[in-house]
Amino acid sequence: MLKIDSLNPAYKEIYKCFQESLREQSLTKEAEIDNRERDVYMQVPFWSWQSKIPEISKILITNKNTEWLKFVWPLIKESLPLSRCVVSSDTIEISPHCIPIQMIPSITNARRKIFMTATLVDDSILSSHFGITEESINKAVIPDTAGDIGDRMILLPQVINTELTDDEIKNFCKSISQDVNVVVIVPSQERAKYWEDKANLILNKNNLNEGVSRLKREKVGLTILVNRYDGIDLPKDACRFLVIDGLPVVKRLIDKVEQVILAGSSRKGAQIIQKIEQGMGRGVRSSDDYCAVFLMGRNLTSQLYTGGAIDKLSPGTKAQINLSEEISDQIKGGDLSQIREVII
Repeated sequence: MLKIDSLNPAYKEIYKCFQESLREQSLTKEAEIDNRERDVYMQVPFWSWQSKIPEISKILITNKNTEWLKFVWPLIKESLPLSRCVVSSDTIEISPHCIPIQMIPSITNARRKIFMTATLVDDSILSSHFGITEESINKAVIPDTAGDIGDRMILLPQVINTELTDDEIKNFCKSISQDVNVVVIVPSQERAKYWEDKANLILNKNNLNEGVSRLKREKVGLTILVNRYDGIDLPKDACRFLVIDGLPVVKRLIDKVEQVILAGSSRKGAQIIQKIEQGMGRGVRSSDDYCAVFLMGRNLTSQLYTGGAIDKLSPGTKAQINLSEEISDQIKGGDLSQIREVII
């Protein structure tokens, strides 16, 4: 993806190319973007993007040696006709429909390809994103057992007791953190502020590595992790109690556009479920590891029980949720003290 900041001179040049088209699409939104209003974005219509590719190419070629473009340009320059463009008040994003892996010969010419993931909800992306043929997919080497799945008790406290508030759960997490490391994954910096009064540590992109190392070394207490659902390993005592607070939010503008277009669809539901499952995997990293997991927030719990979303979870996670539901039924309507007895 190519991201062009509004302070970059190229932003104004590209914006000028599409200003009239955006105005025809929505006069109000275009005016808000032009006025630098926050959280306003529009996708450039397909026909307008196609007609302006020569002008856009010239603008980008002029800047191809600049820091923000020189590494991205070789990858996307042949994919502009198959790309999408989204304009907001502070950035312009240009992203191909699929990853242009044909520009990386070491991948396309590899005799063997290994794909490692614990949360592959839709295996069609192996074909659409990575160019794997149907013949190769049918000959995939897949382990007979998932021996790397540790023990997780996955509880939805606001399903067990619909009267429980976020404040009560926050205080509960703080009390648990007196004994073990508790990690709460929040979807945004704004939500992290809600936990500030109880948090011992808040991790974002600036202090992430240092904070994760500290969790692995010592008992920190209550740690807030801002919008990181993958790529973080918190084995054993680094995290014995994990909380997913609310639905993950998307960062890229094109993802925000698709979120509106595909709202309620099975595809969007599968993407959300995959993100949640990735988040739940942060606290259990091997077969001999264990962790209690809370899923909190009305929007998250409703998403799980809408349109058979739970069925999109991997078999291991689905089995753990089914077992946890049996335990939850035994304390239905119970308070947090009863839930504490179950997880301790």
